Amino acid sequence: MELGVEDWHAAPDHCRAEMRAFVLTGPRECGVQDIDPPIAVPGGVIIDVHRAGVCGTDIEFYIGQMPYLHEGHAQYPMRLGHEWMGYGIGGR
Repeated sequence: MELGVEDWHAAPDHCRAEMRAFVLTGPRECGVQDIDPPIAVPGGVIIDVHRAGVCGTDIEFYIGQMPYLHEGHAQYPMRLGHEWMGYGIGGR
C-alpha cells in the first residue's frame, strides 16, 4: 500500500512520532536510535527503507579513516548508507 504525503501528515501522532535509524556517533561507536521521522521537501519523497548495503566508504566512516572527516566535509553523528532499496511512502 502506498501512502501519499497527505496520509503521512494525517496519521495520528502515535503512528509517526518516531522512527528507528542506525546512527554512527563516532569511530566504532554506533547503534539503533529513535529519531524524528523525515518530512519531504518540495519535490522530494520519503522512502521506507527495507534493505541497505554497506560499502567501503561506510567502513572508512565507521573506523574513522574517511578523509572527509579530517577535511571537515563530514562529522559525527551520521546515518550511513547510500546503497538501499525501499518504497515511496510520501512526497511533496
